[in-house]
Amino acid sequence: MTRSVAFGDRDGLDWEKAETTGRMMIERLTLLSPADEESFLREAGFTEIALFYAALSFRGWIASVGRP
Repeated sequence: MTRSVAFGDRDGLDWEKAETTGRMMIERLTLLSPADEESFLREAGFTEIALFYAALSFRGWIASVGRP
């Protein structure tokens, strides 16, 4: 996570700050496998699920949902 924070730091790299923020992210965010993320999206009613972005520890998904 430290690398993820450092990657996004545009004001200048502060490794101590990046490490602290990375630890907070690990404590507060649930990291799931791509299969688990896709499964949760399906359970929520999404279809046509596709991964469109993956970098470091983050992924972005695109999906469709029908109208009720």
